[in-house]
Amino acid sequence: VQVCPLGSGPLVRSCESWSTYQCVARHSRGMPTQEALAVQNKKWCDFHAADFSPWDSGRPCTQLVSLLEAPPTPIHRVIELGCGSGASVHWLATQIDVAIGVDLVRAAVDAANAHSTHTGSTATFVCADVFDLPSHLLQEPFDLVFDCQCFHCTYFVDADAAVASISALLKPGGLLLCLTGNDNEPEVGPAVLSRKQITDAFELSGKFDILSLKEGRFDPTPAYKKLSKLPLCWELLARRKGD
Repeated sequence: VQVCPLGSGPLVRSCESWSTYQCVARHSRGMPTQEALAVQNKKWCDFHAADFSPWDSGRPCTQLVSLLEAPPTPIHRVIELGCGSGASVHWLATQIDVAIGVDLVRAAVDAANAHSTHTGSTATFVCADVFDLPSHLLQEPFDLVFDCQCFHCTYFVDADAAVASISALLKPGGLLLCLTGNDNEPEVGPAVLSRKQITDAFELSGKFDILSLKEGRFDPTPAYKKLSKLPLCWELLARRKGD
Protein backbone atom coordinates (compact mmCIF):
# COMPACT_ATOMS: atom_id res chain seq x y z
CA VAL A 1 0.00 0.00 0.00
CA GLN A 2 1.36 3.39 -0.98
CA VAL A 3 1.68 6.10 1.63
CA CYS A 4 -1.26 8.39 1.15
CA PRO A 5 -1.29 11.87 -0.31
CA LEU A 6 -3.49 14.56 1.13
CA GLY A 7 -6.94 13.02 0.86
CA SER A 8 -10.57 14.03 0.79
CA GLY A 9 -13.89 12.28 0.74
CA PRO A 10 -16.96 11.38 2.77
CA LEU A 11 -14.98 10.84 5.97
CA VAL A 12 -13.99 14.51 6.00
CA ARG A 13 -17.61 15.52 6.42
CA SER A 14 -18.12 13.26 9.44
CA CYS A 15 -14.70 13.10 11.03
CA GLU A 16 -15.52 15.37 13.94
CA SER A 17 -17.64 12.54 15.32
CA TRP A 18 -15.92 10.63 18.11
CA SER A 19 -17.46 7.45 16.77
CA THR A 20 -15.68 8.00 13.45
CA TYR A 21 -12.44 8.71 15.33
CA GLN A 22 -12.73 5.29 16.99
CA CYS A 23 -14.60 3.05 14.61
CA VAL A 24 -12.39 2.97 11.52
CA ALA A 25 -9.63 1.11 13.36
CA ARG A 26 -12.01 -1.48 14.79
CA HIS A 27 -13.91 -1.82 11.50
CA SER A 28 -10.73 -2.78 9.68
CA ARG A 29 -10.15 -5.81 11.90
CA GLY A 30 -10.76 -9.03 10.02
CA MET A 31 -10.32 -7.44 6.61
CA PRO A 32 -7.57 -8.72 4.32
CA THR A 33 -4.40 -6.85 5.28
CA GLN A 34 -4.15 -4.75 2.12
CA GLU A 35 -7.80 -3.71 2.36
CA ALA A 36 -7.43 -2.84 6.05
CA LEU A 37 -4.36 -0.75 5.27
CA ALA A 38 -6.24 1.14 2.59
CA VAL A 39 -9.10 1.90 5.02
CA GLN A 40 -6.68 3.14 7.67
CA ASN A 41 -4.70 5.20 5.15
CA LYS A 42 -7.82 6.97 3.95
CA LYS A 43 -8.84 7.74 7.52
CA TRP A 44 -5.62 9.59 8.30
CA CYS A 45 -5.51 11.39 4.96
CA ASP A 46 -9.08 12.60 5.41
CA PHE A 47 -8.43 13.70 8.98
CA HIS A 48 -5.44 15.77 7.92
CA ALA A 49 -7.32 17.19 4.94
CA ALA A 50 -10.06 18.32 7.35
CA ASP A 51 -7.48 19.69 9.83
CA PHE A 52 -8.89 17.27 12.41
CA SER A 53 -6.20 16.04 14.80
CA PRO A 54 -7.77 15.60 18.24
CA TRP A 55 -4.69 13.73 19.51
CA ASP A 56 -2.27 16.61 18.83
CA SER A 57 -1.30 18.67 21.89
CA GLY A 58 1.46 20.55 20.07
CA ARG A 59 3.79 19.63 22.94
CA PRO A 60 6.09 16.68 23.72
CA CYS A 61 4.26 13.78 25.31
CA THR A 62 4.37 13.90 29.12
CA GLN A 63 5.12 10.18 29.48
CA LEU A 64 8.00 10.46 27.01
CA VAL A 65 9.51 13.41 28.85
CA SER A 66 9.27 11.51 32.14
CA LEU A 67 11.02 8.46 30.65
CA LEU A 68 13.88 10.56 29.27
CA GLU A 69 14.35 12.20 32.67
CA ALA A 70 15.22 8.84 34.24
CA PRO A 71 15.73 6.20 31.53
CA PRO A 72 16.36 2.62 32.67
CA THR A 73 19.02 2.30 29.96
CA PRO A 74 20.96 4.93 27.96
CA ILE A 75 18.88 6.44 25.16
CA HIS A 76 20.65 8.11 22.22
CA ARG A 77 18.57 7.11 19.18
CA VAL A 78 14.77 7.34 19.15
CA ILE A 79 12.14 6.85 16.47
CA GLU A 80 8.47 7.75 16.82
CA LEU A 81 5.84 5.85 14.86
CA GLY A 82 2.82 7.92 13.89
CA CYS A 83 4.58 11.18 14.74
CA GLY A 84 1.98 13.54 13.24
CA SER A 85 3.10 17.16 13.55
CA GLY A 86 6.30 16.01 15.23
CA ALA A 87 6.18 17.91 18.53
CA SER A 88 7.68 15.02 20.50
CA VAL A 89 10.37 14.39 17.89
CA HIS A 90 11.38 18.04 17.79
CA TRP A 91 11.73 17.98 21.57
CA LEU A 92 13.71 14.73 21.43
CA ALA A 93 16.18 16.34 19.05
CA THR A 94 17.14 18.77 21.83
CA GLN A 95 17.82 15.89 24.22
CA ILE A 96 19.51 13.07 22.29
CA ASP A 97 21.72 12.35 19.29
CA VAL A 98 19.17 11.06 16.75
CA ALA A 99 15.42 11.75 16.65
CA ILE A 100 13.34 10.50 13.73
CA GLY A 101 9.60 10.58 13.15
CA VAL A 102 7.58 8.36 10.81
CA ASP A 103 4.08 9.11 9.60
CA LEU A 104 1.82 7.82 6.85
CA VAL A 105 0.53 11.24 5.79
CA ARG A 106 2.75 13.24 3.46
CA ALA A 107 1.30 16.60 4.53
CA ALA A 108 2.17 15.96 8.17
CA VAL A 109 5.72 14.87 7.34
CA ASP A 110 6.32 17.83 5.03
CA ALA A 111 5.13 20.26 7.71
CA ALA A 112 7.33 18.63 10.37
CA ASN A 113 10.40 18.73 8.10
CA ALA A 114 9.67 22.37 7.22
CA HIS A 115 9.64 23.19 10.93
CA SER A 116 13.03 21.50 11.32
CA THR A 117 14.45 23.55 8.45
CA HIS A 118 13.01 26.79 9.81
CA THR A 119 14.25 26.24 13.38
CA GLY A 120 17.52 24.47 12.64
CA SER A 121 16.29 21.34 14.43
CA THR A 122 18.15 18.09 13.80
CA ALA A 123 14.88 16.14 13.90
CA THR A 124 14.10 14.33 10.66
CA PHE A 125 10.81 12.93 9.37
CA VAL A 126 10.03 10.11 6.95
CA CYS A 127 6.77 9.43 5.14
CA ALA A 128 6.36 5.67 5.37
CA ASP A 129 4.05 2.81 6.21
CA VAL A 130 4.81 1.12 9.55
CA PHE A 131 4.26 -2.22 7.81
CA ASP A 132 6.75 -1.42 5.05
CA LEU A 133 9.53 0.63 6.60
CA PRO A 134 12.35 1.84 4.31
CA SER A 135 15.56 -0.11 4.65
CA HIS A 136 17.64 2.84 5.85
CA LEU A 137 15.60 2.96 9.05
CA LEU A 138 16.49 -0.65 9.78
CA GLN A 139 20.24 -0.39 9.24
CA GLU A 140 21.14 1.01 12.67
CA PRO A 141 18.83 -0.05 15.48
CA PHE A 142 17.25 2.37 17.93
CA ASP A 143 17.42 2.58 21.71
CA LEU A 144 13.75 3.54 21.97
CA VAL A 145 10.64 3.27 19.83
CA PHE A 146 7.96 5.73 20.89
CA ASP A 147 4.37 5.11 19.82
CA CYS A 148 1.51 7.35 20.91
CA GLN A 149 -1.82 6.30 19.39
CA CYS A 150 -0.34 4.41 16.45
CA PHE A 151 -0.31 0.81 17.72
CA HIS A 152 -3.99 0.81 18.62
CA CYS A 153 -4.62 1.36 14.89
CA THR A 154 -1.98 -0.97 13.44
CA TYR A 155 -3.15 -3.65 15.88
CA PHE A 156 -6.46 -3.92 14.02
CA VAL A 157 -4.70 -4.27 10.67
CA ASP A 158 -2.20 -6.97 11.69
CA ALA A 159 -1.12 -7.13 15.33
CA ASP A 160 1.68 -9.64 14.74
CA ALA A 161 3.17 -7.62 11.88
CA ALA A 162 2.90 -4.41 13.91
CA VAL A 163 4.86 -5.94 16.78
CA ALA A 164 7.42 -7.35 14.34
CA SER A 165 7.96 -3.90 12.80
CA ILE A 166 8.61 -2.40 16.22
CA SER A 167 11.00 -5.20 17.11
CA ALA A 168 12.92 -4.77 13.84
CA LEU A 169 13.66 -1.14 14.75
CA LEU A 170 15.08 -1.88 18.19
CA LYS A 171 18.45 -3.11 19.31
CA PRO A 172 18.44 -6.04 21.75
CA GLY A 173 17.55 -4.55 25.11
CA GLY A 174 15.99 -1.52 23.42
CA LEU A 175 12.81 -0.03 24.85
CA LEU A 176 9.29 0.55 23.60
CA LEU A 177 7.10 3.25 25.12
CA CYS A 178 3.59 2.80 23.73
CA LEU A 179 0.41 4.68 24.60
CA THR A 180 -2.91 3.28 23.41
CA GLY A 181 -6.59 3.87 24.01
CA ASN A 182 -8.01 2.00 27.02
CA ASP A 183 -11.15 -0.14 26.84
CA ASN A 184 -12.05 0.66 30.45
CA GLU A 185 -13.36 4.02 29.19
CA PRO A 186 -14.31 3.43 25.55
CA GLU A 187 -16.93 6.18 25.22
CA VAL A 188 -14.73 8.96 23.84
CA GLY A 189 -11.19 9.33 22.59
CA PRO A 190 -9.18 7.11 20.27
CA ALA A 191 -9.59 3.45 19.39
CA VAL A 192 -9.19 1.26 22.45
CA LEU A 193 -7.42 -1.95 23.42
CA SER A 194 -7.75 -4.18 26.46
CA ARG A 195 -4.92 -5.09 28.81
CA LYS A 196 -5.09 -8.66 27.48
CA GLN A 197 -4.88 -7.57 23.85
CA ILE A 198 -1.71 -5.62 24.61
CA THR A 199 -0.03 -8.25 26.76
CA ASP A 200 -0.87 -11.06 24.33
CA ALA A 201 0.41 -9.09 21.33
CA PHE A 202 3.81 -8.47 22.88
CA GLU A 203 4.37 -11.42 25.20
CA LEU A 204 3.17 -14.08 22.77
CA SER A 205 5.41 -12.65 20.06
CA GLY A 206 8.41 -13.88 22.04
CA LYS A 207 10.17 -10.64 21.16
CA PHE A 208 9.44 -8.49 24.23
CA ASP A 209 9.44 -8.48 28.01
CA ILE A 210 6.80 -6.17 29.49
CA LEU A 211 8.37 -3.97 32.16
CA SER A 212 5.18 -2.13 33.09
CA LEU A 213 1.63 -1.66 31.86
CA LYS A 214 -0.43 0.91 33.72
CA GLU A 215 -3.33 3.27 33.21
CA GLY A 216 -2.88 6.99 32.66
CA ARG A 217 -4.40 9.89 30.75
CA PHE A 218 -3.54 11.30 27.37
CA ASP A 219 -2.15 14.84 27.40
CA PRO A 220 -4.63 17.71 27.07
CA THR A 221 -5.33 18.77 23.50
CA PRO A 222 -7.80 21.39 22.24
CA ALA A 223 -10.24 18.58 21.40
CA TYR A 224 -9.71 16.60 24.60
CA LYS A 225 -10.19 19.71 26.76
CA LYS A 226 -13.79 19.86 25.55
CA LEU A 227 -14.50 16.46 27.09
CA SER A 228 -15.63 15.82 30.66
CA LYS A 229 -12.23 14.23 31.31
CA LEU A 230 -9.11 13.37 29.37
CA PRO A 231 -9.27 10.01 27.57
CA LEU A 232 -7.89 7.07 29.52
CA CYS A 233 -4.81 5.36 28.09
CA TRP A 234 -2.60 2.36 28.60
CA GLU A 235 1.06 3.17 29.14
CA LEU A 236 3.24 0.25 28.07
CA LEU A 237 6.98 0.05 28.68
CA ALA A 238 8.55 -3.05 27.15
CA ARG A 239 12.08 -4.26 26.43
CA ARG A 240 13.12 -6.10 23.28
CA LYS A 241 14.63 -9.46 24.08
CA GLY A 242 18.16 -10.28 22.99
CA ASP A 243 18.77 -12.19 19.76
